[in-house]
Amino acid sequence: MRIKTFITLLMIFSSVSINSQNAAKVKPLVLENQTSSDSFVKVDTNVYGASVYIDGKYAGSTPLYSQKVSAGRHTLRITKTHYAAKELTFYVNKGETKSFILDLESISAWVNVSCSVNGADIYMDGSSFSGNRIEIDEGSHTISAAKFGYEKYTQTFYISRRETKTFNIELKKAEFNITSISPSKKVFNPENKGSLGKIDIQFSVTAPENGSLVIKDSEGNVYAEKQFSFSTWDYEYTWDGSDDEGYIVYDGTYTAVLYAGGKSASCTFKVDSSISYPALTMTNDGSGLGAFSLPLPYPDLTILAGFSSGAYFHGPVTEQNESFYAVPIDVFAGIGGKHVEFGLKFQSFIKETNSFGLSFSAKLQDKIEITADSSFNYGATFRLASSNIPVFEPFGADCGNGIGIGIMAGFDFNGLYIGANSNLVFRPVSITDSEGKQDEKLWKNGITIAKTTKTYTAGIYGAIQSTFGSCSFEYKDSDDNTILFSENLRDNKRAFDAGFAFNTYLGASSTLLNFNGGMILYPETESYVYAKLGFTFMIN
Repeated sequence: MRIKTFITLLMIFSSVSINSQNAAKVKPLVLENQTSSDSFVKVDTNVYGASVYIDGKYAGSTPLYSQKVSAGRHTLRITKTHYAAKELTFYVNKGETKSFILDLESISAWVNVSCSVNGADIYMDGSSFSGNRIEIDEGSHTISAAKFGYEKYTQTFYISRRETKTFNIELKKAEFNITSISPSKKVFNPENKGSLGKIDIQFSVTAPENGSLVIKDSEGNVYAEKQFSFSTWDYEYTWDGSDDEGYIVYDGTYTAVLYAGGKSASCTFKVDSSISYPALTMTNDGSGLGAFSLPLPYPDLTILAGFSSGAYFHGPVTEQNESFYAVPIDVFAGIGGKHVEFGLKFQSFIKETNSFGLSFSAKLQDKIEITADSSFNYGATFRLASSNIPVFEPFGADCGNGIGIGIMAGFDFNGLYIGANSNLVFRPVSITDSEGKQDEKLWKNGITIAKTTKTYTAGIYGAIQSTFGSCSFEYKDSDDNTILFSENLRDNKRAFDAGFAFNTYLGASSTLLNFNGGMILYPETESYVYAKLGFTFMIN
């Protein structure tokens, strides 16, 4: 009896000891920063590295051990290349952890490819691949093969998962043909700088051959000729509008003719010495100089992009003890033509308190010809801009902010432009403080005198800016709660903005070097002196 009791106690002790050891080996999953109210999702799949999306947002790849989610309904989507995507909706309670183990089904298929012509390019759904075997998903696909001098092969097919298809592609030799020829511009002026004064003749052929491209006028006089030996499909010839001796050709219609393989193809274009690209840069209201946009048209679909930077200093009339004020940084882009222009501009002032703003501008313009060398130019502008904080205390000058409308008009006498602008800006002072109140407007009037040539534009400008309405606000720094701006604006606060600008093409390129300098003056209270240098890239 004692022996049986001893054996029974020994078995019970052994069982408890074994279970205790196993329990010590199984460590509970502890999630970092987990509380009893947190909800989590765990996801695993039968294939490693599947992408997990919860409510459309990428959450990680499998195995995903823990992803914190809010309590409620969610969608789960699992994807992996060559596997069918799986999607489901689930609900998780507060403090609950949902676990999912999902099987993804392979949808792979295989394609074997051979081609009768060595070196041919093989494409599957538009993407090239090397080798003779490729893995794809089930569904519809397009296989193609191409090599210069051969007819292109294309076939669309459907393939099921786990299926293997074989394609033995036979390419046939192509007959020589000129498939296209066209000019990059309908009209151009060889006197313009860089790519603006050149034209590209683009053409395509189907097979190897020798040929020549000839450019001639309406009377058949040849001004340029280029020999070609074709070894690929597409070609381009750039002509600068000059003859063999380097002289610029006369205005008129010209024809580019490609002769090859007993065949020919042609395209026509015009040379027009009146076409010009004024050397302007982006202002707050569109392309112009300094403080004002100017109604000087570009050829249609002219693209401008560029940047500038420099420095603002407190001028002679100032209440400030220090001279440095801010570093301006402008980045802009625009597209314009004879009558319409649109622009985008990012503008910042880097100083103790940084200002950042974004503006959109639109310009409508036209002109009335007076004589062959003079015209009356006019137009209207619109601006929509916003920035985080105001600049140029006491905030009565145009800094590019607000909603603005304007008109402009002037006379262009053989490249000498004399004109006036008037702009009305609503809320030119930006307020981000919730306590701010404003009913401020800015009326800016001024003149611009500029000389424009095919090489440069130089000009001077002056503006009188009158603030009316009222604006009062406080702006506080979120770090130390210090009041940075506290200002009350009342009727007839005036500022003067005057300066000069010089923009010139760099060498034989279509890139402009821009320089702008001037002064913003509040009589008897504050003044700013500025200088900016930048580049504008022009494309047409």
